[in-house]
Amino acid sequence: MDDKLAVDEDDTKKGAVGEVAAKVVGQVAGAIEQATTVAEQATTVAEQATTVAEQDAFWQFSYISLMKLLAVALRLP
Repeated sequence: MDDKLAVDEDDTKKGAVGEVAAKVVGQVAGAIEQATTVAEQATTVAEQATTVAEQDAFWQFSYISLMKLLAVALRLP
């Protein structure tokens, strides 16, 4: 009878350890999913920053071109 009780206690301990391990694995999977989401968001922000930089370069070029045109126009009689 004591042997049966010992086996049941071992099974209970193994079951509890298994449950804890399953919870830890679930939490790790959740953390990986969150890290993936953050990485995707960082990529989106980097793409947006690139777009803004490209637009800024375009407007700077346009402004310089406009100023050159204005300078030429002011020199005309």
